[in-house]
This record gives sequence, structure tokens and C-alpha cells, in this order.
Amino acid sequence: MPEYISWGLVALSALILWFAYRLLRLHLHLRNRWAQREMLYKERLSAIKAEQPLPEGAEESESRVSLPIRLATAPGVKIASFVGLVLLFSGAGVWAAFGFLPERYVLHDFWSLGLICVALGVGLLIYALCSTALTKAVIAEKKLS
Repeated sequence: MPEYISWGLVALSALILWFAYRLLRLHLHLRNRWAQREMLYKERLSAIKAEQPLPEGAEESESRVSLPIRLATAPGVKIASFVGLVLLFSGAGVWAAFGFLPERYVLHDFWSLGLICVALGVGLLIYALCSTALTKAVIAEKKLS
């Protein structure tokens, strides 16, 4: 096997293992949060049945922000807009670089790969803009009511 293929497989394997590690950490974190919320819910329910004051931390669940606001103010929107801009400009660069190559080069045939990156970047930017607009609309509606 050529050396560049074996190093490519090592890099791909490392990337896949890193993503698997991150997914496992996310799963464990969400499972712990779920268990804490479940315990808080059971404590609250038993306090309500016994007609006692609510335990500490119960007010936190009542004052939570609605789902669209939490989703649109999450770091995911910032990441989506950043990745969208990177994909948009790198796709435009690939499109232009491969498109302006003379036809005798093999890479000239792959100029359309830049269009895929451009389309993905535009899609992510539209998502970021729409979720930000939704957040502003929900916040304005809450202020009016």
C-alpha cells in the first residue's frame, strides 16, 4: 500500500475516534442531566403530594426560557454561521481555482465540487439567520404580552 494512503487511513481513523469520543461524552453528560431532572421531578411530586414546600432547585425549572429562544441563542447558531461562512468562501475558492485551470489539468473537471460547499454554506447561513429572526420575534412577542 502506498504511504500516502496509509497515512490518510490513520488520519481518518483518528478523526472517527475523536468524533466517537465526543459523542460518548455528550451521551454521558445528557444521561446525567436526565437523571438529575428525573430526581428533581420525583422530589417535587412527593413534596406536592405531602403538601410541603417545594425543594430547592424547583424554581429553576419554572423559570426556564422557552425552547426557540434557547435553541437560537445556543452556541450552535454561532457555530453554524461560522462554518457556513467558511464553507461558502472555501467553496467559492475551489470553484474559481479549479474552474480557471486550463483544461489539460485533471482538476479542471472537478470545479463543480466547489458548488457543493457553496450550497452547504448558504444553507447554514440561512439557518442561522432564520433562527436569529425567530428568536427576535419570540422575544418581542413576550415583551408585548
